[in-house]
Amino acid sequence: MEKERRKLVADYRALETGCAARQARRCRALMESQAEAARLCLAAQAIRVTRGLPYTNHRPTAWWLLVADPSGCWYQRIVESTELSLENMV
Repeated sequence: MEKERRKLVADYRALETGCAARQARRCRALMESQAEAARLCLAAQAIRVTRGLPYTNHRPTAWWLLVADPSGCWYQRIVESTELSLENMV
């Protein structure tokens, strides 16, 4: 009985310190850091939105873009880099 228990403990320790376990721990650590980065990104966006929201009614109308850049390149860059998202207000 004791010999079988020792073998099981040794097998368990071998699994815990094996290559697959180390790789799984690295994968978990990578996912944790990615989740933390995503959380920080969401927090930064929330701060920008809440602090910038009062100024949304102070922006100029779009007609001045053609005056400032008749080629339309500036307007195109604005269109391409604009990010939109919907949020539940409940």
